Amino acid sequence: VLLHQLGEFDSAEMCEQLVAVRPDLQEAGIDLCVVGIGDAAGAGRFSEFTGLPLDVLRVDPDAAIHEALGLHAGPEWSVPDAVPDSVLTGLLGTL
Repeated sequence: VLLHQLGEFDSAEMCEQLVAVRPDLQEAGIDLCVVGIGDAAGAGRFSEFTGLPLDVLRVDPDAAIHEALGLHAGPEWSVPDAVPDSVLTGLLGTL
Protein backbone atom coordinates (compact mmCIF):
# COMPACT_ATOMS: atom_id res chain seq x y z
CA VAL A 1 0.00 0.00 0.00
CA LEU A 2 1.42 3.35 -1.03
CA LEU A 3 0.38 6.29 1.14
CA HIS A 4 0.86 10.03 1.06
CA GLN A 5 2.42 11.73 4.08
CA LEU A 6 2.34 9.58 7.22
CA GLY A 7 0.74 12.35 9.27
CA GLU A 8 -2.05 12.93 6.79
CA PHE A 9 -5.59 12.07 7.95
CA ASP A 10 -6.54 9.80 5.05
CA SER A 11 -3.34 7.78 5.49
CA ALA A 12 -4.07 7.28 9.17
CA GLU A 13 -7.66 6.28 8.49
CA MET A 14 -6.57 3.83 5.78
CA CYS A 15 -4.06 2.21 8.13
CA GLU A 16 -6.60 1.86 10.92
CA GLN A 17 -8.72 -0.11 8.45
CA LEU A 18 -5.72 -2.18 7.36
CA VAL A 19 -4.99 -3.05 11.00
CA ALA A 20 -8.57 -4.25 11.35
CA VAL A 21 -8.34 -6.58 8.33
CA ARG A 22 -4.72 -7.65 8.77
CA PRO A 23 -5.65 -11.03 10.33
CA ASP A 24 -7.82 -11.77 7.28
CA LEU A 25 -4.98 -10.77 4.95
CA GLN A 26 -2.56 -13.01 6.84
CA GLU A 27 -5.03 -15.90 6.72
CA ALA A 28 -5.26 -15.43 2.95
CA GLY A 29 -1.46 -15.49 2.69
CA ILE A 30 -1.17 -11.78 1.86
CA ASP A 31 1.76 -9.94 3.41
CA LEU A 32 1.07 -6.31 4.22
CA CYS A 33 3.64 -3.65 3.38
CA VAL A 34 2.79 0.03 3.78
CA VAL A 35 5.04 2.77 2.40
CA GLY A 36 4.57 6.44 3.24
CA ILE A 37 6.44 9.70 2.96
CA GLY A 38 8.12 10.45 6.28
CA ASP A 39 11.02 9.59 8.52
CA ALA A 40 11.75 7.01 11.21
CA ALA A 41 10.54 9.22 14.06
CA GLY A 42 7.32 9.95 12.21
CA ALA A 43 6.85 6.26 11.51
CA GLY A 44 7.03 5.53 15.23
CA ARG A 45 4.38 8.15 16.03
CA PHE A 46 2.22 6.98 13.12
CA SER A 47 2.47 3.38 14.29
CA GLU A 48 1.44 4.34 17.82
CA PHE A 49 -1.48 6.42 16.57
CA THR A 50 -2.87 3.92 14.05
CA GLY A 51 -1.85 0.62 15.62
CA LEU A 52 -0.04 -0.35 12.41
CA PRO A 53 2.97 -2.45 13.41
CA LEU A 54 6.37 -1.03 12.52
CA ASP A 55 7.38 -4.30 10.89
CA VAL A 56 5.00 -3.60 7.96
CA LEU A 57 5.66 0.15 7.74
CA ARG A 58 8.37 1.60 5.49
CA VAL A 59 9.23 5.26 5.05
CA ASP A 60 10.38 7.12 1.98
CA PRO A 61 11.80 10.41 3.32
CA ASP A 62 12.44 11.87 -0.14
CA ALA A 63 9.21 10.68 -1.79
CA ALA A 64 11.36 8.88 -4.37
CA ILE A 65 8.70 6.23 -5.04
CA HIS A 66 6.04 8.88 -5.59
CA GLU A 67 8.35 10.77 -7.93
CA ALA A 68 9.24 7.64 -9.90
CA LEU A 69 5.53 6.88 -10.36
CA GLY A 70 4.72 10.48 -11.27
CA LEU A 71 2.59 10.98 -8.17
CA HIS A 72 2.24 14.10 -6.06
CA ALA A 73 4.81 14.02 -3.26
CA GLY A 74 2.75 16.05 -0.82
CA PRO A 75 3.27 19.56 0.48
CA GLU A 76 6.68 21.02 0.02
CA TRP A 77 6.95 22.85 3.31
CA SER A 78 8.67 22.11 6.55
CA VAL A 79 8.28 23.26 10.11
CA PRO A 80 11.27 25.12 11.52
CA ASP A 81 13.19 23.23 14.19
CA ALA A 82 12.48 26.07 16.63
CA VAL A 83 8.77 25.16 16.70
CA PRO A 84 8.25 22.63 19.52
CA ASP A 85 6.20 19.48 18.96
CA SER A 86 3.77 20.61 21.66
CA VAL A 87 2.77 23.61 19.54
CA LEU A 88 2.17 21.43 16.50
CA THR A 89 0.22 18.90 18.52
CA GLY A 90 -1.92 21.68 19.96
CA LEU A 91 -2.61 23.15 16.53
CA LEU A 92 -3.44 19.79 15.00
CA GLY A 93 -5.70 19.01 17.94
CA THR A 94 -7.93 21.93 16.97
CA LEU A 95 -8.73 20.41 13.56
